[in-house]
Amino acid sequence: MLESIRIEEGIVKAVRIFLYLLILGGCSLANAAFERPIADPVAAGMGGSGLIIERSGGFLVNPAIGFKQNVAIWWDQPYGLTELGSERVIAGLSVKDSDFGASYGQTGDKAYSEKQFCAAGSYAFAPDIRAGISASWHKLAIDGLPSGCAAVLNLGVVGQVTNDLKAAAVWKNLSQSKLSNYEDELPISLAAGLLFDADDRTEFALEFEQQPGWPTEVRMGINSRVLKPLALRGGARFNPAEYTAGFSLRHRALQVHYALLWHRDLGASHAIGLDVLLR
Repeated sequence: MLESIRIEEGIVKAVRIFLYLLILGGCSLANAAFERPIADPVAAGMGGSGLIIERSGGFLVNPAIGFKQNVAIWWDQPYGLTELGSERVIAGLSVKDSDFGASYGQTGDKAYSEKQFCAAGSYAFAPDIRAGISASWHKLAIDGLPSGCAAVLNLGVVGQVTNDLKAAAVWKNLSQSKLSNYEDELPISLAAGLLFDADDRTEFALEFEQQPGWPTEVRMGINSRVLKPLALRGGARFNPAEYTAGFSLRHRALQVHYALLWHRDLGASHAIGLDVLLR
């Protein structure tokens, strides 16, 4: 009798997860930006799946993600091009039910460069629901052309659906900002995702992001803590297609992250991160 109950509970859970995937996928088709992903080594190792996983700098992808007090440095080099390399500094602060974060990053060289400053805050409205908002300022400079800048607002939410399942949604550029001195509009997109805890050590992520006029970007990944100080990751994203792997090493308050991304035509990209937990 007990075995029968367990089987029925497993079927109900599987059907519930499938329905959530259908709903989130349908929502994303109706409204992910196709801009280059932020150099986040943790999310990058999971195919770019970063809407829900709590980590340093997670507010850059979803301002509703909670985090601990820390400072971090990220570096990446996409497709082996030093001209597109980027660096980013991140700081986080947690006060009771509220989290705050700030970040400064730069990409490129003298011929082409981007600079970004971001500030974000989130609040736990209930034990299972957290919402957040971020404001970022972007500046683009191209040698021989006018500079452009823009201020962007992003809104996010994360919720605990069941003991093993979390869901999240992010509305990027809800301010519908444009780049000054240019006619180009910054991407407006809607992203949604799920994070499933298979056990105490392993979690699976699946995300959809849709920018109007472009195919839906799909991201999926796995994160597994195989040893207490070591976590391994793998994943893929599609539209465009890219395959990823990565790991994290932790020693006391220090964490080191690495991610490798492989594009069939453009080659390999590398991302590295260093975190220091302050509490």
